Amino acid sequence: ETGETCYRAIATVEGTIVYSNEVCVSAEYKCATNSAQHNLFIEDFGTLASETVRSSGSVDYINTSIYSFIDNCKPLKAEGTYALMTNPKYAGYGDLGNDDNSCSPDVNNLWFRDLYDHTFGGQKDGQWGAMLMVNAANLAGTTEQLVYSRTVEMPCTNTNMIFSAWFANAANPLRVSTQISMKFVVRDQNGNVIEAATLQIDEIKPEDGWVKGETSFNSGSNEKLTVEIYNCIEGGNGND
Repeated sequence: ETGETCYRAIATVEGTIVYSNEVCVSAEYKCATNSAQHNLFIEDFGTLASETVRSSGSVDYINTSIYSFIDNCKPLKAEGTYALMTNPKYAGYGDLGNDDNSCSPDVNNLWFRDLYDHTFGGQKDGQWGAMLMVNAANLAGTTEQLVYSRTVEMPCTNTNMIFSAWFANAANPLRVSTQISMKFVVRDQNGNVIEAATLQIDEIKPEDGWVKGETSFNSGSNEKLTVEIYNCIEGGNGND
């Protein structure tokens, strides 16, 4: 961030105020220091035009070798599916989630809960905040499964960093019991895990609402970092 500020000296000469020539200095902002803060990246998934519509584009940083993008009014019944939407209750349609392409859920048989996006809390200025809705895939014999990965270039080295994300269990609490467990991992420029940045978020129940996971660490000499989020619980009923 660059900017220019100009100054003049003021003096009184024989009762008359006089000004010096203007001197201008410019500054270039390189790195946050002390209490200064700036965002390295924000993943907010944008806004949608209505409560029922979904985004027409997939997420760049989702692990597409495991997860499949579901758009329009198709249900997220299958493990390993995801969508960008504003309310999970529109992720399953018809009787017990059958796909009738109506975009109208059976309110007596909701697979997923009525839960608005955390950033907007519903409608704002004619728009609806989008969330990433994930029906977690089966672990297939592993203890954790990569869901999200994003590599970012570092404008500064040896800088204190904070990574945070909001999670909520989108399962209908009257239908399922599987809780959510997620793991935050940050890797250095060589692909090694920065242990100080690792954070486990366990046992998120539907009644818990939105839960914030946050970790802080120093970036060290790394010129880039990779942020990852893992699923740590088997798929099946719930875990959405």
